[in-house]
Amino acid sequence: MSSRTASLNGGHGGAVREMEAWLLADSGAIARFLKVPRSAVPANPDAEADPTRTIVRLARRSTSLKVRKALAPKPGISAQVGPLYETKIIEFAREHWGLDRACERSRSLAKARARLGELAAKWQEYVSAGPSGR
Repeated sequence: MSSRTASLNGGHGGAVREMEAWLLADSGAIARFLKVPRSAVPANPDAEADPTRTIVRLARRSTSLKVRKALAPKPGISAQVGPLYETKIIEFAREHWGLDRACERSRSLAKARARLGELAAKWQEYVSAGPSGR
């Protein structure tokens, strides 16, 4: 991993891993979406070594055959995720996931959000200063 990637991700894991952990952080929404008990969703999503595997494991426990078929790979094949995993994860993020709720359970997400807010404020100052103030 490059030093740039490491600094963007707090020195660990990749961007996708981090994003999937952040999706798990909205435990109520992901539990409803996957049709699993909320208690099955990890309490500390930032500590998950492999959030993709965690989401697939949860999908395998789903009461919905549709969820299981979409997100979990068929037994005996080498795929890590089901055939519609990416599509369903995007659907969840767009239509069900809540940033505020997720920030309550993910320190890394709350920290990233705060940093982006700081960057936005600095950018606004820069833009407001105009060419003569730069």
